[in-house]
Amino acid sequence: WTHHKTHSRFCTEGRVCVVIMSMKSFCLNWLIVFLVWKSISHLYRTGRQTLPLISVVIPVFNMESFLARCLDSVVSQTFQNIEIIIVDDASRDRSVEIIQSYATRDRRIRLIRHDLNKGTFVARINGVSQARGRYVVFLDPDDFYTTNQSLLMLWHFSELEKVDILQFSIKMVVADDPQTLNPANWLQVKPTVVRGSANILHHFFWNSDTNAHLWNKIFRTAICKKAFSQLPETYLICASDTPAFFTICYFAKTFKARKTDPIISYSVGSGISTRAGELRKFSNSFS
Repeated sequence: WTHHKTHSRFCTEGRVCVVIMSMKSFCLNWLIVFLVWKSISHLYRTGRQTLPLISVVIPVFNMESFLARCLDSVVSQTFQNIEIIIVDDASRDRSVEIIQSYATRDRRIRLIRHDLNKGTFVARINGVSQARGRYVVFLDPDDFYTTNQSLLMLWHFSELEKVDILQFSIKMVVADDPQTLNPANWLQVKPTVVRGSANILHHFFWNSDTNAHLWNKIFRTAICKKAFSQLPETYLICASDTPAFFTICYFAKTFKARKTDPIISYSVGSGISTRAGELRKFSNSFS
């Protein structure tokens, strides 16, 4: 009887130990699953938070005189979830040095360097290829954002309108001069909504009072990437917007022109396409 009692007690204790060990193993496995899930969830949330919402693409060639003003206007934006992609097109002045000095202070700046001068057209193509934001906006290095809330307004309107191309208001300034000019008639925003690729192309390329510029619009990055992937690497500096914008319109489904507070200050007389004699043409076109 004593032997049987002892054996029963050992069996009972053995079963209890097995149950306890099983529960420990079960809990340990679930703890591991929970920790893995939590880590993956954290990485996913962190990854989503660090992805920029707007990509600002800036092509640069020998713009040391204006570059600091341009970059100051970008890095001081209150809307900070952006990336700043600067493509230096083999500048021979201090442009790269200026860009690098800003990049050391602001990790959102990404510098792409061309060994050879390839033109504004190719610089923009290469900038867009690296864009990770939901939207992409182009800024010339002699231009600048009018206020520190310009990109906040663009983000708000882009999310509100849900279109592939959104045109916004600008103001024109004379380079190295406080004078502000009224935008030429073809640069003024006329509230419009256009749907369908063919209609968008017709709107811009068959109407004389519209413009095919990149710098006064914000685009869905997916549309830009699709369009720019079809473009050849051709050397263009003047009117380089036109073939790029034509291709974007071909892939776009929706366009809206919206009057806003001026988003950018477009500098006349400092860029490659508006220097010297071109300034007179701009002045003559003001209404």
